[in-house]
Amino acid sequence: MALLQFRPAISPRGAAAALRLSLSGAGKLLSRSAELGLVVEISGRQAWRTYLAPDLAVTFGFRSRAAGRPPSPPRVSALLEPTLAAFDAEMAALDATLARLGLPVPAVPLDAADA
Repeated sequence: MALLQFRPAISPRGAAAALRLSLSGAGKLLSRSAELGLVVEISGRQAWRTYLAPDLAVTFGFRSRAAGRPPSPPRVSALLEPTLAAFDAEMAALDATLARLGLPVPAVPLDAADA
């Protein structure tokens, strides 16, 4: 995906050269990315496939914009709460250890920075 920031239209040959993959591996990577909706195949040709980021495919008319409401975000499971609380406790302990060693600790908690 980072490569698409520099080369918005990419072929397996271009991906293979840029990522140092085999041509077959790059083709499989782009094909799987297309199956996941991360890229859109715009060439319509089996032998010379070309892929584009989905938003650019809509902008340039290779794909139509999805109609209707966007999908709802997934619901957070209540079973996840203990795991998140344990992670927060581990991060607080790490911050305390870093502070005790005199190393810089983030001044703003990460969740406060996201708000």
